[in-house]
Amino acid sequence: STSQQARLKRLINWIKENYCTATGSTYSAVFGSDLNNKQALANFSSLVTNYSLFSKSSLVVIYDIEQIKAANHNQFIEALNNHNSCNLIIICAQAEINKTSIVNKFIDICSIVNLPELKGAALSRWVEKEFLKQNATAKIDSGVIDYLVSNLGSDINQLIKEIEKKHIIVKGFEEFYEKSGFFDKFA
Repeated sequence: STSQQARLKRLINWIKENYCTATGSTYSAVFGSDLNNKQALANFSSLVTNYSLFSKSSLVVIYDIEQIKAANHNQFIEALNNHNSCNLIIICAQAEINKTSIVNKFIDICSIVNLPELKGAALSRWVEKEFLKQNATAKIDSGVIDYLVSNLGSDINQLIKEIEKKHIIVKGFEEFYEKSGFFDKFA
């Protein structure tokens, strides 16, 4: 869903910012639909198995692996099995894990993280955590969270926009009052 894609994008961006910056790694994105010809698969294999001349390691994110045709699964899996251990490889899939899924073929060699659709209390906790990320000292009224969740539902993109607006408004007032000395006049 769109909200899961938004959460995934944020997670990947966080990993890029923290992992690539800390390790001096390069970043590459690969899409399953692009891995359906021999040249693209050969380039992918080279990307994940070879050492880089420019950095110690690489972050490789593979999106939509369900789009890889069954005829290309073995070459794709062989490249992953022979990957350079200095590389961090993230595979993003929308498919459920079942016996026929390509994702099923990686269960023994990787960690799988599921990003379920946020609903109810889990969505409210997520909204609260996002507010706290913006301003760790803020106290969030549960009525505000309830209002956002009931009006925007699980549309993560819209929730993020509203949370950022709230942060900007609160942050702006705090800075205004600090600079103006408004409260000092009454102390």
